Amino acid sequence: MPNPLRWSLAPLLLALSLILVPTQATASTEETEESVNLSLQPVDHPGSYFALTMEPGESQELTFAQANNGEAELDVIVYPADAYTLVNGGFGARESGSETTGTTTWLDYGSEELTLQAGQTRESSITLTVPPETPPGQYITSLVLQNAEPLEGSGDVALNQTVRQAMPITIEVPGELDPAFELGGASHKHAASRSVIEVELTNTGTAHLEPAGDFTIKDEGGETVSEASVALGDVIAGTQTTVEVTLDGALEPGEYTASGSMTDADSEISAALEGQRFTVEEAAVPPSDNTNAEQSDLPGISQAPLPSVLIYILGATVLILLGLVIYLILRSRKASRSS
Repeated sequence: MPNPLRWSLAPLLLALSLILVPTQATASTEETEESVNLSLQPVDHPGSYFALTMEPGESQELTFAQANNGEAELDVIVYPADAYTLVNGGFGARESGSETTGTTTWLDYGSEELTLQAGQTRESSITLTVPPETPPGQYITSLVLQNAEPLEGSGDVALNQTVRQAMPITIEVPGELDPAFELGGASHKHAASRSVIEVELTNTGTAHLEPAGDFTIKDEGGETVSEASVALGDVIAGTQTTVEVTLDGALEPGEYTASGSMTDADSEISAALEGQRFTVEEAAVPPSDNTNAEQSDLPGISQAPLPSVLIYILGATVLILLGLVIYLILRSRKASRSS
């Protein structure tokens, strides 16, 4: 059975950090004129987020504090948000305006806009009710605090930013857990000068998992071109995510297969992927020879590309041989007629 304590570790990392969300597709080389410094913390509860154990039908009142630690008055939004699993694992919270489903509907709280003075802390309370007949499992939702209007950047190239502080709320409903997950389809995409293999992963059980394993990539002829190991962060029960494996180079265009397996160490639950086909298209931008030294530990590719110069040489050779054959045929016919 998965360790319930492990369920809470990954959300803590996000609860302790600020998320900067750009609201326009530009970059900024200068800091914004005003800084946003928000915090969202539980009140009368240990830790930086709520970690609860509750029975079906039980309700609890949760008090949390929203603080503006900046130097200027700020309009903010507080809202409940569904939790989801990030690519390669980890806790994420949906953006403002997203539909609330599942565990988030256990909260009697909607989106709220308010103004916080510089240095002000404000407390609010919500009620969380676990629906009757809820099966044993590990559940999660969140509250998010963010500035209501994007923060305008300065400089020649500006970046407007929304600063989000997410606070997870985890609920353990006691009982026997049912850990399970599945590996699905494979696909390929280009990222700069590298190939990225994507494999679908769905946590179909009631327990949080951290799968790890190995994948083998083979070309159409069955030759192994790359092998990779991958370890995921938290994969939330009932959610789907993507396993991404970035290779140290670009695969040649063609048909490939991905095979492998992953296992969650605590539950010892495994899932396998057998010969899942995917296609590598020609890159829109030709791969460069530049590599990032900081990513030198990426899985390598054992595949010798056919140089473009060699292709032209082979083509020219074929044309010359074809011309020679035609010449010999015509010469033979001419000799026959003369005799």
